[in-house]
Amino acid sequence: MTTGVASAVKCRFSTDARFSGRGRQCCAGHRGRVAAGKIVTIETRPSFIKSIGGPSLVPQPWPIARDLIDGAIAVSPAEVTEAMRLLFSKAKIVAEGAGACLAAAAIARPDLTGKIVCGISGGNIDAAAYSVVLAGGIPAA
Repeated sequence: MTTGVASAVKCRFSTDARFSGRGRQCCAGHRGRVAAGKIVTIETRPSFIKSIGGPSLVPQPWPIARDLIDGAIAVSPAEVTEAMRLLFSKAKIVAEGAGACLAAAAIARPDLTGKIVCGISGGNIDAAAYSVVLAGGIPAA
């Protein structure tokens, strides 16, 4: 999703826009790939944060992602759950763990300046896990 949005914005609106991917701290895979400049396989750990942080990438979109995504920010499960609670309490947005990662990254990085846009997706979290988040906890993997 990040590559698609970066492609649309940079090609259509602003080549000055900067894009950072997001990832779980427990498997900061895209950071490693960006640093290596190639697809690398990384070790992953189970987490309630689903759909990001896989051990590798699909090779076909890598050349596009490499050119369009400027970096990656890793966030902890605690930062993600805090962002999920904030999104719900302030905007009544139910975001899954992966969907709240960009908001968590923006909150965790006060050094980021200018206009910041966070794509938030979600709903791919079951009620029991979400109730743990809203109660202040971090769901089990």
